[in-house]
This record gives sequence, C-alpha cells and structure tokens, in this order.
Amino acid sequence: MRVSGSNPIILLALCATCSVLPQEAKAIGRFGQPYPSFVMRTECVRPDNVTPSNPRCPNPPYAGVGWQFSKFVWWEWDPPAGVTALSLSFYFDPTLFAPVPGSAGFLCSFTASGNCPVESPGVGTQPLEGTSLVPTPGSATGTQTITIGPDSVDVEATFSPPATSTDGELFFAMKFEALFPTDTALIEYSQGLLPGASYYVKSYGCTTEDGANSCGSQEYTQSFLVIPVPEPGTLGLVALGAALVGYKRKTASSSKKCRAHS
Repeated sequence: MRVSGSNPIILLALCATCSVLPQEAKAIGRFGQPYPSFVMRTECVRPDNVTPSNPRCPNPPYAGVGWQFSKFVWWEWDPPAGVTALSLSFYFDPTLFAPVPGSAGFLCSFTASGNCPVESPGVGTQPLEGTSLVPTPGSATGTQTITIGPDSVDVEATFSPPATSTDGELFFAMKFEALFPTDTALIEYSQGLLPGASYYVKSYGCTTEDGANSCGSQEYTQSFLVIPVPEPGTLGLVALGAALVGYKRKTASSSKKCRAHS
C-alpha cells in the first residue's frame, strides 16, 4: 500500500514517480544520535456510562466514567526543527500490529491540515497510556510518499516552508490495530536493537534549513518490545490448570505405588 501526493489530499494509490530525498538526508542526528523519540498511545472508548474509567485514560479529554482502552494504538514520532526533507523507514511485527489504512500522516507544523498532540517520549519499560489528544494527521506541506508493506513502513517527505517545530512537537503518526490486550501489556522502549523487537527503525534521516541535518533526539528510541501480561482472570485459570495437572500426576503416582505394594 502506498500513499503519495502533496498537500492537501492523501491519495491511496500506487506511485510510479515518487520524490527522492537528497543524499545528505542520511545524517547523524542531534546530540550525535540517529533516531527520533517515539511513543505509543492507545485510544480510549466509552462503551457505557457506568463502569469506572481506566485510570490511564487521562482527564482531560476523557471526562466522566466509562472510559476504557480500545484495541487501537497510535505511534507518534518527534523530530528536530527547521526540517525541509525527511525520511523514515521502520519494521513492525505483523503478529502484533495491523496498520489501519489511511491513518498515516503528518502533524503540527509539518502539515497544514492535521492537529498537534503533545506527548512525552517513551522511556524504559512502562504500561500503555491513553492518548492526551487523538491524532488527526494531514498531508505534508510539501510532497510525501508513504509506503506500507506487510511488515514495514517507508516515509519520505519534503516541507515548504520548512517545519519550525518546537521541543515535544510530533511530526508523524500512524494508527494500528493492536492484536494483544492493550490494558495489560508493557512496552519496553530501547535505544538499542532489542532481540525479537516488535518495532525498530531501519533508517532515518533529514535535511534541515541550517544545513546541520540534525535528525535525532536525546530521548530517542531505536526499537521497542511488547511484553504481554495476562489478565488476572487468565492468570487464575493458568494457576488452576497447573494445580490440576499436579494433582493428576500425584494421584497417578499414588495409584502406581498402591499397585506395586499389592
């Protein structure tokens, strides 16, 4: 799946003539780091007005009772300022995440049509949190190519005028359906490549207005790992199953001993 075009409309179509970033786009980032910061957040939904809300659905915007985690998550990246061109390529585990068609796009000063959520970057191991503001991505202010494969996404874009982002401002977001329980899983964010990573950056670079071509972030993420945590009810069933297996083994052993004595 490839999304291609220029402001203001994202077209879901194959692209035979896509923009190519200049050679200097592959650069070591700010603070000498080659990766952007990253965070994953889940959308909260309100199936009823009675159930106590999940405390990780922030208020605002989720006021009142009934708010729970949904099965959909947003991936969000944070870049440097003064960007004129940018490329990002990353892997995702298709057994854990299913891309939502048409959801990928740009945010804040990188688009004229999207909104501008503010999120803290993912650091260490932490549970999922609800979004403070559900992203509504738009087209890049220049040109863009977004290619979605079976287990990877490639993004190339230019920005005109240059994007003048501030600290904490996000530049790109994409929605996935999470194929695991979002309310119990832990996410391990890493500045290295984790074994069996659920996500990792394959390549990242940019061209900046000042020529520094600084693309990275101090609290960058190269990869993350989803750590599934069974729900309490599941843990209880597992414990009960283990106890039953142990009981059967014990009774079988006792029966053998009785037959041996007789």
